Amino acid sequence: MPNWKSETIRLTAFLHAPVTPKEKWWETIAGGEPESKHYRPQDRFLAVTGPVFDGECNLSLTGNAERIDWILSGRDDPNEGENRPFPFVGPFSDRIEQFRVLMTKWLSSAPAVKRLAFGAVVVTPVEAIAEGFRVLQPLLSNIKLTPESFDFAYSINRPRASKAIGPALRINRLSKWNVMTLQRVRLIAALAPGISDVQQTNFGASINVARIEIDINTAADRQDKLPAKKLAKLVSELIDLGIEIIEKGDRP
Repeated sequence: MPNWKSETIRLTAFLHAPVTPKEKWWETIAGGEPESKHYRPQDRFLAVTGPVFDGECNLSLTGNAERIDWILSGRDDPNEGENRPFPFVGPFSDRIEQFRVLMTKWLSSAPAVKRLAFGAVVVTPVEAIAEGFRVLQPLLSNIKLTPESFDFAYSINRPRASKAIGPALRINRLSKWNVMTLQRVRLIAALAPGISDVQQTNFGASINVARIEIDINTAADRQDKLPAKKLAKLVSELIDLGIEIIEKGDRP
């Protein structure tokens, strides 16, 4: 099995009724104070970010009155210089279980929710693009990849009925597959009277990766709130469906 690393891991909650996001949500599940926070009362927007897991990752809470996003991302240390490694979250198999614990804790006291979405981006570094195809091939049995392939991108949704809530609730299982080169970039804003421009420059070493992006979400047409007592079970179901795609590949 490929050694998948996490770029990001996400949980999105679409609220059943407008609610003002609370900083204490982050503090309760992270067990400390955030590094940064920003609140706009006029539109009830909140952004809170800080370290978790012994400072190895960043956990961000962003949201407004209708939607809450929890995002786990890597921490980038500029002091390590331009050749510092890419800020991955860490091994997917480890981080996803830690993330599951945090989200289960939040959902135990979360406001009413009408829809949930779990997302993740995972990569495994490869020496060359052709090697990336060899990594993905066993997971994509319906597609023939060869060393001569290029510009490859594949996406599909294979819905299933929810076991946690019941067959009336459809779960979308979206996955995107590709092989690409990752390159760090620096954005520099050049400002002058009446002129604004953003210049982009590359720095550091680039890496080739096989990449999978998943988005496992409950159907958007549902307007009723999800049963509060089953939210933890439902989010675990979404996470498990995502793990299944990453480990076993594209299947109905």
